Amino acid sequence: MVTSALQQNPTSGDVHVFLNRRRDRMKLLLWDRTGFWLFYKRLEQGTFQLPTHLANQTSLALRYDELMMILEGIDLTSIIYTLVATAKLHRVEPFAYLKDILTRLPDYSHNKRADLLPQNWQPKS
Repeated sequence: MVTSALQQNPTSGDVHVFLNRRRDRMKLLLWDRTGFWLFYKRLEQGTFQLPTHLANQTSLALRYDELMMILEGIDLTSIIYTLVATAKLHRVEPFAYLKDILTRLPDYSHNKRADLLPQNWQPKS
């Protein structure tokens, strides 16, 4: 399936993720030099939430942290909505705020990330 439908190399080292139509079951396929690993997760309730702009694609690339949030049932879209609402609550322009923190976040110290919350945020000068 990886080779025929997705035109990908199943032994590339990438994790190949498959969802059923109801999005309540997920399989992860991974090659580790000696064979394939197959991981399977079935949700007792709810569905796996893909980022809205990617939900209809047959193939997509995710970062490790995005995949982990999806596996944990975290809706990535709801995080953005929450940040926008919190920014507005604290009289912060949401789009300037999001643009700024998204550029800072990858290199920001983990123990200082609270500084990036809307109520603590200071734009770069």
